Amino acid sequence: MSRRWTMYGVMMVIIMAGGLYQLKHAVEAKDQIVQQLHQNYLADQRAIRVLKAEWAYLNSPIYLQELAGRHLRLRPTAPYQILRSPSAIPLRRGLSARIAPKIAPRLEYSYPAPREKPRPLGERRVQSRVGELIVRFERAILRANSGGGP
Repeated sequence: MSRRWTMYGVMMVIIMAGGLYQLKHAVEAKDQIVQQLHQNYLADQRAIRVLKAEWAYLNSPIYLQELAGRHLRLRPTAPYQILRSPSAIPLRRGLSARIAPKIAPRLEYSYPAPREKPRPLGERRVQSRVGELIVRFERAILRANSGGGP
């Protein structure tokens, strides 16, 4: 009976060794795939950096100005091309009285007044302190000019 258990144990060890061997090769294959994906990722990152640099060059004002000069043949605006009033535009005389109200009726819009952008609290404190110092300085100058003491 012990011989049977020994054979059973040896067979189990052989089967487990074979399974472990296959598992090791499967893990190594997956590791190679991961390494290849990482290399592809690094190559893509390098390509993205190159493309961003190229995009920055292609959008630079100097390059765009050179392209516009080469392909569009634009010239600076001459003084005679600037009109002093909209009524000087050809075929515009009388248009506003006859056609414009029919095309686009005049709507009255009330636009809100622009507001100052809120500043961070620390900046407000500094500005208020600077303002106080300026007011004190101006008062001291006025007192000195009027003959009063400090």
